[in-house]
Amino acid sequence: MVTVESSDTHLAGTGLRRGLVVIGIVLTALSLRSAVTSLGVVLDQVRESLEISATLAGVITALP
Repeated sequence: MVTVESSDTHLAGTGLRRGLVVIGIVLTALSLRSAVTSLGVVLDQVRESLEISATLAGVITALP
């Protein structure tokens, strides 16, 4: 038995899949954001313990 999908159904599925991927990326980015922003609170302690310059510490906090 052969099933044939119309192009409208295929395009709707592609659009839905693309939307779910975008939503997944945004939710992942939001959940990781708190880990990155929390570094600023303890940045001086991290900088002292790793013995890195202020410039390098700034670069680390700028990384996504």
